Amino acid sequence: MSSETLAPTSPIGRWIRHGADRLIRDPRDLPLFEHAVRGSSIVPAAIGVFAASAFGSPAVFWIAAAVFILVYAVNLERFITMFHDVNHNRLFKPQWWWLDTYLQVAFGTLYGSTPYTYFVHHVLMHHPTENGIDDESTTLPYRRDSLWDFARYFARFWGSMLLVAKFARRRYPKTTWPSKLVAGEVGCWVLAALGLWFAPGATAIVLLLPTIITRSLMIAGNWGEHAFVDPKDPMNPYRSSLDLRGPLNERCFNVGYHIGHHIRPGAHFTSQPQWFEEHAERLAAEDSIVLRDLHYYQVTALLLLKQYSFLADRYVQLPGAPERDRNGIIALLRERTEPVHAS
Repeated sequence: MSSETLAPTSPIGRWIRHGADRLIRDPRDLPLFEHAVRGSSIVPAAIGVFAASAFGSPAVFWIAAAVFILVYAVNLERFITMFHDVNHNRLFKPQWWWLDTYLQVAFGTLYGSTPYTYFVHHVLMHHPTENGIDDESTTLPYRRDSLWDFARYFARFWGSMLLVAKFARRRYPKTTWPSKLVAGEVGCWVLAALGLWFAPGATAIVLLLPTIITRSLMIAGNWGEHAFVDPKDPMNPYRSSLDLRGPLNERCFNVGYHIGHHIRPGAHFTSQPQWFEEHAERLAAEDSIVLRDLHYYQVTALLLLKQYSFLADRYVQLPGAPERDRNGIIALLRERTEPVHAS
């Protein structure tokens, strides 16, 4: 298996390289910085929507709204994975701390991630609990090929942010992160409520639409990442996560290497392909599940449609893993979607 590498930076990335050297902590983060710069076009686009709502004609407003939606849609996939990486490892040098705050408060919010919720939820809760029962977004109690169970999970996840703050306050009593999460989550919804009173159209497009779409995609993504869990060993990261091989990793900062990410959550995204190659024998011995040419959202959709044959066709047979025919692969996938309840 050959390692998957990131695509070369664009001309914009080469143009901003000198500025990046002054700002970012790790030179390997240049692709993340480039995307942050490009994605920041959403800020003037959002201002344009509110300005058009206040001073423009309906036609001007809808043109501004279309520009905002286009910027959001074009950058969304890479935003989610880029935002994941900068929450695990700060992008900017300490003297530029306010740029990290910008990413959390302005940049993240306009792409649908309310301030500090992602860090507290993902870094402080999800990884330390390893998708276990203490994780407020755990997939374990649900049957992961059940549309009804996914609907229950979806509803719980949407209402769980204050529960995440409660978890963080219990686990990290001396930090301010729980308060930041509450302030960010509640503050955004209060701001949205006020905005709906004064500028309903602009608020719906700039604040509500991205939050609804992005959080829904994060829910579907987390479900896919932890859809296949060995009910006999649910806390084993080799058997509770899923790896994806293929173009997704080139587009999205190696996000498909989720098993290695759970084992080394602080490791740099560029190191994940090599780690996979070096530990392929261990992955095979652990009977880890690896699929190819899919996105986590597609894994979720295929499971909810019970398209096990389609998933089996994309199963990667690791050298040294138990040999299975197509029916055997389907049986393995089905077994690992069974609910796991606390003993």
